[in-house]
Amino acid sequence: MKNTQFYIKRHWLFISLMVFGANILGSASSDKLDLVSSAINLAKDKGLMVIKYGGYYKFHNDKKKPFKGDRRDLTSLRGAKGEHELLRAINLKKPENFKIIAGNYKIHLMPKKGEEVGVVKKLLDAASELNLGNINMIKLKQFPHQGTSAGDFNIKPKIVIYPATGKQNAQKVLNEVYKLFKDTEGTDVRPRDNTKVTSLIWIAQGDGDAKAGYRDYFGPAKVYYDPVKMGDANASYYLKHPGTGKNIVPTQQDIQEAQEEDEFSSSSSESDDDITFDDDQQDIQKPSSQLGGASRQFRIGAPKSSRILRRTQTGALGRMSTMLKINK
Repeated sequence: MKNTQFYIKRHWLFISLMVFGANILGSASSDKLDLVSSAINLAKDKGLMVIKYGGYYKFHNDKKKPFKGDRRDLTSLRGAKGEHELLRAINLKKPENFKIIAGNYKIHLMPKKGEEVGVVKKLLDAASELNLGNINMIKLKQFPHQGTSAGDFNIKPKIVIYPATGKQNAQKVLNEVYKLFKDTEGTDVRPRDNTKVTSLIWIAQGDGDAKAGYRDYFGPAKVYYDPVKMGDANASYYLKHPGTGKNIVPTQQDIQEAQEEDEFSSSSSESDDDITFDDDQQDIQKPSSQLGGASRQFRIGAPKSSRILRRTQTGALGRMSTMLKINK
């Protein structure tokens, strides 16, 4: 009898946790769908294609309308499956390919919660009406509010703007984006390996996914490539601040944060058999030992001894989340 009662109580608790978790995930999913559907409808109204990929919604059009910028992408070449653009250039062993990828910049926007759709709408309107023809594509994060708090590790930007290949094209797009949003406040949260233009606007050169494993190819704070490593020692990769005309260079805080991220990534590569989820709540990922600790987070700015590790729990609620994911 006692065993039966224990069995019933245990399963009642498990079912309660399932219902509780489903309500939480359902509410978050609903908020996300409302936000994303609004942005998708806006993009479609402008004649753009919308593709879900890698935790983002990509807004672009094969007919180059309204985005007309030509971005040279080495990863689209035959045999590049699974390679980011830097690794592709290294494997191809042709100097001209390093010059191509050195011309690929990204402009990242970090709007406040609830303002993402308004920012996307303003961008899409400007792409048709203003001098934003040098844009190749924009992306909206699938779960804009998650993993974007001050102190989080490996923060991915909410909105990504891809200028056409070439430093001049990137500068033109940055100038126009600055005109549009110079008076718009953002979260003032730095995306990974970026440097600040305003609290909303951030910039970086190259692919963020390449910066963890190929640190030597980048300069301070991993914001820009290292010209020497790229085979063009006399090159200057700095973009200029549209408001001051001065080079946008990594700050000391950028450098410190990048160093702490590097240290944490290298120290968290020990074996871990737990299933983890990234901040975008995408598909179940490999154990963190195979990800180099990328799914883990920490708070910066605190002494090393008091950093707060933020990890996915893998107890009953974690297993429940896994089941909900699998059964979607």
